[in-house]
Amino acid sequence: MRRYLRPRFTNQALLPCYVYSVGGMANQTSIDRRDGYSYYIWLHTRQGEGKLFLDDKEYVLNTKNGVLIYPGVVHRYYAIQEPWTTHWVSFQGFAVKSLLQLMGFRQSAVFELTNVQMLERNLQELFACTMSDVPDLDLKSSGRLYNFLVEFPQCVRNEKKDLGENRLEPLFLYLEENYFFALSNPADAGDSDGDGNKELMVKFDRQQVVSALNGLQGSIEFSIAGGLQDGRSFMGSGSFNMKSECG
Repeated sequence: MRRYLRPRFTNQALLPCYVYSVGGMANQTSIDRRDGYSYYIWLHTRQGEGKLFLDDKEYVLNTKNGVLIYPGVVHRYYAIQEPWTTHWVSFQGFAVKSLLQLMGFRQSAVFELTNVQMLERNLQELFACTMSDVPDLDLKSSGRLYNFLVEFPQCVRNEKKDLGENRLEPLFLYLEENYFFALSNPADAGDSDGDGNKELMVKFDRQQVVSALNGLQGSIEFSIAGGLQDGRSFMGSGSFNMKSECG
């Protein structure tokens, strides 16, 4: 990757995770963010070395480590052995913080690389996906980023929390408690808007919805994203009122 890309998304707020920029630089320019950044950043070195200042600490970034930076954290870095070649991805989304913290990455830190091949493969696939010209780029790149995040613990050594063989168990529990799938075979909803195209109604199991709300009442906002077996994707959001049942 010798360049970086910022994909144009139209439904970022609906996505659990999305890519802001992804790519690399043959010789990394100096960065000084005194107010932090609005996005999460992962950056690692492919050649040379860089100096990083993070949380009032100083680090040398080389081919054996990488850095995860949370939004809003003051940081700066520059080359000390050129060319300093870097690869990175910046990302955001309403589920990112929960996913990272459940996997034990609770704050900005420098990590030793343990599987560079997997890390590079996932970044290359993410980069290639964001370069594609498809109508559902939002969902496809979000899926690639999700894969990057899920496999991230296998690429670095997290000394602050060794999750061992069960490092992904909290993540799966979170997904089971907060996400659920729609029923198969969407129902034919006719053509309510009169545009000549048939519409489909995606349905969910009522009891799963009630369980997920866990007793919440009042106005509930929700987001939906998914895909059909024919390759088409969809997303949407809305709200409904949840009232308690009186005996």
